[in-house]
Amino acid sequence: AGVGTGFNSEISGEISGTDFDADGRTTIEGGVGLGYDTGENIRVELGVVRSSSDVDSVTISGRKFDVDESGEAWSVGTRFFYDFANDSDFTPFVGTGISLSWGDDTDDTAYSIPVIAGVSYEATEAVDIYGQVTYAMSPAQDVDGVDYDFNGAFGVSMGIRFAL
Repeated sequence: AGVGTGFNSEISGEISGTDFDADGRTTIEGGVGLGYDTGENIRVELGVVRSSSDVDSVTISGRKFDVDESGEAWSVGTRFFYDFANDSDFTPFVGTGISLSWGDDTDDTAYSIPVIAGVSYEATEAVDIYGQVTYAMSPAQDVDGVDYDFNGAFGVSMGIRFAL
């Protein structure tokens, strides 16, 4: 289980032949996952995330408009992690995966590919606390008639893992 936030980012695309740029960020997200540790420094996880995002401005044809729009979304995905084993209670890790997302007011599903780097702390034999930085890449795609360019956004999160 984890909670996180995103950094301000610019999203670019085209609507009906008109280019746009929008500035916004994920304000908060929370999620849960179910995973498997192979015992060979590799972990696999399936998860679901609920997020809220804000758009602060939109630029069309060089003209910037201040807006105050928010949206909610769900995403599901799978992630693969590699743990760098060592003799410490702190274990660095990297990961990647694929996520499918849909907004509460959209009909289409978008996808993204996260690249993750973090560190976990073994609090007990069965509990890890972790922090991570994620760069989520969204390839060019059409969502509800909007042609989005390749976009990316950084986020940070922290959470807790339980071993059963």
